Amino acid sequence: MQIRKLFQPGLFPGAAILAHFEDVFGADADSDAVCAVAFEPNPAHAEELSALERHFSAECGRRVFVFAGTAVGGREDGKAWFVAPQNDEEGFALGGKVIVVQDSESSSSLSSATPVKTTRLSRFILETVATRRLPPEDGVGSVLLKLDVEGAELEVMADLIATGAAGRLRRILVEWHDQDHDDEDEGEEEDRPRFTRGLRKAAEIISYLSRALELPDRVDVVAFDDESYFDQQISLVGCN
Repeated sequence: MQIRKLFQPGLFPGAAILAHFEDVFGADADSDAVCAVAFEPNPAHAEELSALERHFSAECGRRVFVFAGTAVGGREDGKAWFVAPQNDEEGFALGGKVIVVQDSESSSSLSSATPVKTTRLSRFILETVATRRLPPEDGVGSVLLKLDVEGAELEVMADLIATGAAGRLRRILVEWHDQDHDDEDEGEEEDRPRFTRGLRKAAEIISYLSRALELPDRVDVVAFDDESYFDQQISLVGCN
């Protein structure tokens, strides 16, 4: 849906992300010069995303790349499974999560989950996004990242900052999942909300300091959640 908001903003009035698109890319940005890349591990969305990619790429000439069945993470090792929520009456698997395990014994309990590919996001940014060729008039270009990884932002954001990949992005919109839950597993998992809240605060401080000190490689992390229009069926027609 965010890709459609990028290329067809007129169909989604009031969507919160539109202001960020305008701020990062400019109010008069040429959509032909914009490239959109999406990673989605949820198998329930694979067919819809494939159709969206074909529509904008083949019919509209836009540069849209969708990696269906692929999750982003903060490491390159381990196997990953997509686990749908227990209560999924509409079949969209909203709120599902990706579980990464390091050994076959741990994965034996995930027989009902869907195996997915994983991509270390920091590596993709540093090796693919940061090295892309740009027309001279575009300068360094502007990159906006919207991150909604259902709790995995703890590893992903820590890795983006540690590797310097965060500094190659104009802005990072993060949906933080940092609330405690009564059904949280005991042990290391019960510390995740606390760690995530700490990382969120640290990201806010780093963002503030990079702006205040006018650092050449700035980090701009914004807490963000825009699920508007997710439950509305808007026909995939037109290009603008």
